[in-house]
Amino acid sequence: SITTMDAAFRLLVTTVGLSVEDAAHVTATTPAAAAGRPDLGRLAAGHPADLVVLDRDFRVRQTWVAGQCVWNSGGGAAVSPAEVRS
Repeated sequence: SITTMDAAFRLLVTTVGLSVEDAAHVTATTPAAAAGRPDLGRLAAGHPADLVVLDRDFRVRQTWVAGQCVWNSGGGAAVSPAEVRS
């Protein structure tokens, strides 16, 4: 079957019971490491700022590439990753 990474993330959190942090590791850090790209799959100084912003239902609302919002679902103004609080 074919699934999107956000669907896999949603499943890991809502059905499997992983924490958001563990699901992020499974869907970002682990695939990047498997692809031989330790520079991807995490947010850290000096690394690419590629990420998605999810809503409360774990649906993609924004996509950021190299620190720039490249897609917005139309649900409002883009929110800078620096403005997001846990």
